[in-house]
Amino acid sequence: MPYYLSASICNETTTTVAQQVETTTAATTSGGNAATTTGGIAATITAGSSTVRSF
Repeated sequence: MPYYLSASICNETTTTVAQQVETTTAATTSGGNAATTTGGIAATITAGSSTVRSF
């Protein structure tokens, strides 16, 4: 695997982890109100993750 591909995958993974941590924190802090408090931002961040749940 060429170096630039490896670096690209690394960066993408880091971004995904950071978003997931932020999303998890918001959900834990706000509880069921997360969807209402953060509006469409939370839906956009968590759209592709396995932590998406129906509120």
